[in-house]
Amino acid sequence: TVTGDVTYTASYEASKRSYTITFKNEDGSELQSSNIEYGEVPSYLGPTPTKEADDRYTYTFKGWEPALSAVTGEAVYVATFTAEEKRASEITYTFTEGSGSTWYQQDGKGADFRVTRSVDDSTTFDRFIGIEVDGAEVASSNYTAESGSVKLALTSAYIDSLAEGAHTLKAIFNDGAAETTFTVVRTSQNEKTSGSVSGKTSTPSTADGYDIGLLMALFIASSLLLAFSARRQS
Repeated sequence: TVTGDVTYTASYEASKRSYTITFKNEDGSELQSSNIEYGEVPSYLGPTPTKEADDRYTYTFKGWEPALSAVTGEAVYVATFTAEEKRASEITYTFTEGSGSTWYQQDGKGADFRVTRSVDDSTTFDRFIGIEVDGAEVASSNYTAESGSVKLALTSAYIDSLAEGAHTLKAIFNDGAAETTFTVVRTSQNEKTSGSVSGKTSTPSTADGYDIGLLMALFIASSLLLAFSARRQS
């Protein structure tokens, strides 16, 4: 019952708004979803996210994208990973062409080789650094390198400069190397002479020489006989 002037003041019970915060793996699969009050920093409570290794890399959980921050509305956080290249011991380089080959000097031809990578061969050329022959670095002017695994070609001038015999070729990459051997043979002048047979000149056989001499002797004897007969008749 009102007995006089009265002022009423409203009172309120404060409650914070909550927003849905979701954590997902890199592949889009949901890892955790929950309602978090405004202003609080969310935290992930599940098992550490993982990513399956591929032929080239293994993956380690790095963190969340975007970085965790105080809640101001609904948000989705996605796991990120650090890629770690597989150990060098798991990757090999191999000469698939030219291994154990023989090359000839002074024939105007170079020496061709190919090197492939056991994992992700499409990156082989990008990883190529250079080559060595018999442990010595070979200047880039003495060979060419092209993509397609890695195609190597030693120039003919370089082949001509090497000593005759066996040599070791090493292809170097930023995460490994491959080695093989090849042989250099000096080409003789006789082998380069067109139309010759081992550099020898053809000469008449003994039998041919004997036949010609016999004919000449018979001719002379016949001439003398005719001359003698003519003198007797005169």
